[in-house]
Amino acid sequence: MILLGACNAMTAEDFRVTKLPGLTAELSFKHYSGFMPLGDEAGTHLFFWFVESQSSPTEDPVLYWTVGICIILCSLSLKYSEWWTWF
Repeated sequence: MILLGACNAMTAEDFRVTKLPGLTAELSFKHYSGFMPLGDEAGTHLFFWFVESQSSPTEDPVLYWTVGICIILCSLSLKYSEWWTWF
């Protein structure tokens, strides 16, 4: 899978996260993260974090959300944690 033509033919595997700090167990899902070069003269990079669907990756929709990393992490914790039910 080619991410963008401007990325000098980088593949998804170039961005795949295989280990997380402090986690000794093997990851049960695929996710990708990094700074993807946009190929402009200024050397701009776009930070992304892609978590593959655990139910049906080839058929589930993809959500593209352009906000800061803090908002993404807060949103993921709201969706996938129990503590949000306290509010």
